[in-house]
Order: sequence, then structure tokens, then C-alpha cells
Amino acid sequence: MVEACPECDGSDLGERVTKEPRYRCQDCGATFAEPVERMSKRGRAGLATRLIELDPDAVGREGEP
Repeated sequence: MVEACPECDGSDLGERVTKEPRYRCQDCGATFAEPVERMSKRGRAGLATRLIELDPDAVGREGEP
């Protein structure tokens, strides 16, 4: 899971020490108290994670048991 901006879904966040709200998105400039969590957009890592979570019987080639 990746922390992301609730406005633009970007993951380039800055954590601020002396200002509130605590986080600022480096992509869109939005400020917010807490980031949201989302799956990584990196294809291979996301796919591997999804495959690990699947039932082994649900993974296979089309048309094969």
C-alpha cells in the first residue's frame, strides 16, 4: 500500500513539521491532515500482490481447470 493525496491520488507527499495541516502534496499543492492509502501503481508489484491474495484454484489459464 502507498500513501497518496486525497485530491489527485499522487504519492509525492511532504510531511510538514511546523505547519497544519500536516501533509502537502508536491504534485497538486493540496494540504491535508492524513493521506489516503491505495495500491501501488507499479504494475508488476500490484499484480504479484493480487495473485498472492487469490485462491490458487482461481488462477490458471482460460479453459483449464
